Amino acid sequence: MAGRPGLDPTEEGKSYSALFVLLVAVLLVSAVWSIWDDNISRRPWKQYQVEWDHLAYDKYMSDAAEEQKRLNADPTYQKVSKDLADAQKQLDSGATAAKLADLRAQLVDLNNTANDKDQLVRFTKSYLTERWYDYNHAIQYKQDATPYKAEIDKLNAELAQENIVSDKAKANLQAVKDQIEALNSKVDTLTEQMKKLTAKRDDFFDKADTWMIPVKFRSTILFRYPKIPKIQQTAIDDFDRNAFDEAIARVDRCQSCHMGADKKGFENAPEPFRTHPNFDQIILKHPPDKLGCTPCHDGQGPAVSSVRLAHGDDPDWDSPMLRGDKMQSLCIKCHIDVGSLRDAAGKPIAANWVEGERMFQQMGCAGCHLVAGYEDMPKIGPYLKLASAKLDPSWTVRWITDPHVFRPHTRMPNFYFTRDQATQLAAFLFDSSAKNSKDWTTAHPELPTLEADIKNPAFVEEGKGLFESVGCKGCHAIDPDQYGTPVGVAEGFKPAEARTAKDFAPNLSKIAEKTSASWIYTWLKNPRDFSPHTAMPSLRLSDHEAEALTAFLMTHGEKKEDAGVDTALKDPENIKAGEALVRKYGCFGCHEIEGMDKESRIGVELTTFGSKHLDELFFGNQTNIPETWNDWTFHKLQTPRIYQTKDVEQLMPNFDFDDADIINLRVFLAGMTDGKVQERYRDPGSEHQKQIVGGRRMVNYYNCVGCHIIENRGGYIRRFYPEDQINFAPPILNGEGFKVQPEWLFTFLQGPTPIRPWLKIRMPTFHFTNAEDDTIVNYFTAQSDINVPYMFINTNLTPPSELQAGAKLMTKDYFNCFSCHQQGDKKPEGPESGWAPDLALAHQRLNPDWMLKWIANPPSLQPGTKMPSFYPGGPDDILGGNQDAQIRALRDYIFWFGTHPGETIPGQVAEVPAKVSNAETRPTPTKVTKK
Repeated sequence: MAGRPGLDPTEEGKSYSALFVLLVAVLLVSAVWSIWDDNISRRPWKQYQVEWDHLAYDKYMSDAAEEQKRLNADPTYQKVSKDLADAQKQLDSGATAAKLADLRAQLVDLNNTANDKDQLVRFTKSYLTERWYDYNHAIQYKQDATPYKAEIDKLNAELAQENIVSDKAKANLQAVKDQIEALNSKVDTLTEQMKKLTAKRDDFFDKADTWMIPVKFRSTILFRYPKIPKIQQTAIDDFDRNAFDEAIARVDRCQSCHMGADKKGFENAPEPFRTHPNFDQIILKHPPDKLGCTPCHDGQGPAVSSVRLAHGDDPDWDSPMLRGDKMQSLCIKCHIDVGSLRDAAGKPIAANWVEGERMFQQMGCAGCHLVAGYEDMPKIGPYLKLASAKLDPSWTVRWITDPHVFRPHTRMPNFYFTRDQATQLAAFLFDSSAKNSKDWTTAHPELPTLEADIKNPAFVEEGKGLFESVGCKGCHAIDPDQYGTPVGVAEGFKPAEARTAKDFAPNLSKIAEKTSASWIYTWLKNPRDFSPHTAMPSLRLSDHEAEALTAFLMTHGEKKEDAGVDTALKDPENIKAGEALVRKYGCFGCHEIEGMDKESRIGVELTTFGSKHLDELFFGNQTNIPETWNDWTFHKLQTPRIYQTKDVEQLMPNFDFDDADIINLRVFLAGMTDGKVQERYRDPGSEHQKQIVGGRRMVNYYNCVGCHIIENRGGYIRRFYPEDQINFAPPILNGEGFKVQPEWLFTFLQGPTPIRPWLKIRMPTFHFTNAEDDTIVNYFTAQSDINVPYMFINTNLTPPSELQAGAKLMTKDYFNCFSCHQQGDKKPEGPESGWAPDLALAHQRLNPDWMLKWIANPPSLQPGTKMPSFYPGGPDDILGGNQDAQIRALRDYIFWFGTHPGETIPGQVAEVPAKVSNAETRPTPTKVTKK
């Protein structure tokens, strides 16, 4: 056959089959690879979901098996199973089975008959409808409707007859159904009981079937296959802002892999299938199907092509996933009161953030760095407008050179000043305070007998007793190896090292080296007379007590004079240079210094520090520090001038923070970001939450936790009390807002009066302003979530019978209350460690509602209390044994004798109208102000 024109004839004989086969193979491999790459290697979430399906199936089947094991041991289940088997066996055999079969056969026939009769009724009704139409049509067109009416009457008669027959057929059918139901009733009842008993097990089976879908033939499961993988996506409307400041949705696909995060029971599963910790407190209040995961955890929510990208571990992604302790940092973006977020055990959920914020406040960071919300924090350093009236010149120079040599645990940081710089700074401080100090010293002359008295060993010994008893140790340590109230993590405290927890108040082991006896005496008498804003309160010491305490303190340390210091401090050049150093290093951020009241902060603003990109962080010449935000911040806090170079000076001093405190501060700073969450996604925040935040700052500033346990924290002075004398320690103030009346608390804070006068420790006077008093009262009230803080009890309306019952319950024959409680000037019997407050003052101090709960169950309000529990188990012969009535009678009698001192219970009172109660609600405004 002739070939095509122009074509080499030999080409027709060549075979390209091998090439075609090769190309087909390449095409096939490419197709398989592209499908694999698109569906498997670039979709790791699919494999995770398959693994989750198997994990969840195995877990629920295991749970079902455990539940079945429990059921097998349950006597009720055993009985119902046996009864059900017996009932079913009886139903399936013998005369019952024959009767049931006969009834079922009848049921078929009767059902057909009933249907036929009902069909006839429906046909007749249809004919009637047709005839009625014809009848109405004839009338409307003025035709003869008589034939239609006759037919309608005939059909109605037939319908009535057919209804009788149909109803009879239905009745016969129902009768047979009732017989069948009666025969089956026992089995049906037991089956329902069995369903209730096995509901939990069956729920596990249903859940298992959800994740591994069964393929059945009849009732037999042939095999199972996992659910088809599917992207789990949450769109959070208007959560983010774009470059044009427009609200846009945030897409979150985290649960495409983290399938178990919102499901209980997978707490021990491997990641990414583990149940989210603090499930009830976090997941139930922040459902991922509405809020996603990235608002709290950060990361790249839409990414699903790799774990690295999904977690945001990419140089080009600004907010990588928060890990470890840093996960707590974003709580503040939505919650006003992070400190009150608690887990099931009552511990702070964001403990590191809370500790970090407290460190930020108590270390005075806001003195140099502006942070939104912390602009008005009080200065934490000593008052230096009277520096020369207080400080020893030589000591001052040594202190400024390196404070940590004198007090390793001081909050004062080390600025690495040279001896010359320290001298210059001291020169300026002494010069700027000279006039004020002279006036103050003139107004506070030294006691003529002070120098002699402080050398008296009896005075020293008495002062030691006062220091250990009146409350000084709540804030101050006197031993160089101890701390008072710690600032930072106290666990693992290292006495000889500076890099550890700090002292809230100065360690007084070398106080005599620093100052004079005259200044100590005057300071102890009235701290605010020297420093207007000091946190140091007055212990209302008598002149004699102040002298004794001064004598004891002056035995700790001795003066060390350095040659030439006095002359150097008067050098005008040093004074001028010292002023420049104060301005440069921002000493006025922590201290009140004469002439520096209007100076601004010297540090960078930290309001959005957590959002700083790596490009904004200067690593200097450090090449051994990983270039991450976490590492930069950690090393900056650990060694503040580590990034300094020859050309870049850095001024931040070294606080010698412990590593644990650095981590807490870093968590706090990580929450300082520039993004703002939309109002609808924020916790709205109540007035109570704002009051708690404000009150907590005051508690931190005045160190109330040095003596008291508040919010389950503090009470550091309690470690100095033996276990059998812990009742002599200051009271625990958890729940104080529910316990006491706010008006009483306000008055008490203004001028404390002894509640347990036999105690040696004293509640000091802080000289709070009315506004500060309001803040603390509202803090405690808000802590207890009290809106109407207390009920006013009108004791004049208490029935005499109730008063008599209360009085009888308090006698020696029953509860013997006065064996522990003081009565006016009459002290109780037994050792002081078992004494309790005077109940005659309860009506002024205690919340009546709190008293009811306290009498009913004291340990529920204060675990470990020595107050005995009398209920349940009250006497049967008083008020008919009604325990609630007895508790009310006790409360009302205590209030009555407090408001009627010396009076006897009246024999009768005027009849009270039925609508009048002895308890009247007295709404108290949230803010209590005394003028």
